[in-house]
Amino acid sequence: MFALDGAAFFGEAMELLREIPTHAADGPIRERMARLGLVPGEPFDLAAAPGGAAEALEAAVPAAIAKITERQQTLVHPVDGWMSVTENIGSWGVNYLKRACIDLIGLGANLPEDAVYPISYLDADGEPYDGGKAYVMHFDAGALPPAKAFWSLTMYEQEGFPVENALDRFAIGDRDDLAFDADGSLDLQIGATEPAEGSSNWLPAPAGPFNLCLRMYYPESSVLEGTWTPPGVRKA
Repeated sequence: MFALDGAAFFGEAMELLREIPTHAADGPIRERMARLGLVPGEPFDLAAAPGGAAEALEAAVPAAIAKITERQQTLVHPVDGWMSVTENIGSWGVNYLKRACIDLIGLGANLPEDAVYPISYLDADGEPYDGGKAYVMHFDAGALPPAKAFWSLTMYEQEGFPVENALDRFAIGDRDDLAFDADGSLDLQIGATEPAEGSSNWLPAPAGPFNLCLRMYYPESSVLEGTWTPPGVRKA
């Protein structure tokens, strides 16, 4: 969609809306769209848009992409470099900007009672991640992600895609054979180079920028209420 101009984008959107009906709450926005010639299931002719709408619709595509990308990184205030969205996710109402931000990250989301997905673009020092450096995500004993189903830490490169690596490991979590410290704590090693301790706790990173997503399925109330938050990822 990012490569489409205004005519192609809105034309494709109207065709998709033929197959994917909108929610009842979308009635007001659909009425506004219809005044511009945007009617789900009907062909869209940008040149026939009324007044100066054609120019505005053409400019809307790159403007929207920039707005969504910028807002994506400020959805909530980060805590130790992590942004945890636990309100109004998976049930959007008419918060179209928030829905677009989440869709850009993960093509949709479950309700928070089913899953919470804290994301991190910055380490505990507030600096962007760099695979050329080594990082550690430390969990104290008894303080692992409180998920009743399972949890995992997923690696993504700068464009939001999984990172190819020799281990074919794109995430690491409680379903892996992790090595715990003697006191019951856990250190996950993150970086482009395999740590000296071996690969059991290693999440491979690309050589350049990356970001992280901690997935918690069937989270406990401490996650939903914000009394448990992920520990910051620190440079080793």
